[in-house]
Amino acid sequence: MKIINIIDSLELNGGSTTFLEMVSGMLRYWDDDITSYVVSKTGQFGRPGLIDINFAPSYGVPLEVYNYSTFEKKIVPHLKDCVIFHHVLGYTKNIKFSDSCKYIVINHRNVNLNRLPSFNPFELVCVSEHFAKQVRKAKAGKPVVILNGCEDYSNTEKAYVNSKLVLGRCQRVSPAKFLNEKIHSNDTLQYIIGPVTPKARRLIPNEAKLFGPVFKLNEKIPIIRSFDLYLHGSPNPEGCSMAILEALSCGVPILARDTGGGVNEIIKHGVNGFLYKNTSKLKEIISNFVNNPDYLEKIKESAHKDFLKRFHIKHMLNSYRELFE
Repeated sequence: MKIINIIDSLELNGGSTTFLEMVSGMLRYWDDDITSYVVSKTGQFGRPGLIDINFAPSYGVPLEVYNYSTFEKKIVPHLKDCVIFHHVLGYTKNIKFSDSCKYIVINHRNVNLNRLPSFNPFELVCVSEHFAKQVRKAKAGKPVVILNGCEDYSNTEKAYVNSKLVLGRCQRVSPAKFLNEKIHSNDTLQYIIGPVTPKARRLIPNEAKLFGPVFKLNEKIPIIRSFDLYLHGSPNPEGCSMAILEALSCGVPILARDTGGGVNEIIKHGVNGFLYKNTSKLKEIISNFVNNPDYLEKIKESAHKDFLKRFHIKHMLNSYRELFE
């Protein structure tokens, strides 16, 4: 069977990471003819500073890049009797495909939902129940919910080893996504992977080690493996965070601010992480791990086992396979 994957930008965000993990998994676990495209208004990958030519190759994903006009003229007419996965981010344009194709739209955002009906998909997928509720509320479709997944990276060697408790983050540092919890202590360190917007520099803890944007998978995962705990301090609800799933795949438990949304669909309190309401509670949780390293190892093992049961890329791929077979 011929499988087509399309995304309209390939930047440092959860939608792009989902796309690369998904295609990489298809190439690894499926015996189909798989082709992948970036199709954008400009014919470029995305915005400067959030893109890198090594991003897709580090996942083993070959890509063809087109603008919409060229893609619709040269590629679309030849797509017959295939399955098409179209990843919808903020401003993705709808494309008309042959009726012989099974067109599956994957929505990664809760913005511009009024455009979704124009895609007229065979199936509409949301990557979290949180997003699906927004789609239903906007009367933009009847989505199927398939949570994201990723490969198991637990056997990757750590890039750093430290005697202190390492709290890590892998996200864009911006006011909408990043909250400085002010949890500095002599027993902990903070590692932060991700680009920093100029207005957000004030949010970075003074004692934190900042790696900046890391695009290559083989460079990013060893750093994440060096975390003891993953801190997800986003002040707003999100979808099915790929940064959280990457951490879990590395056996790193999650400390997530309880803001609702897709994060609450991932975290099982006391199994693969902990939800906290305020900084005081977060400090209490961290203190428990500082004073009880055996407990930390137990939670790490529990988090990885839960990841294998629920979020390994094979589970996500099986769910998508069920949509068209």
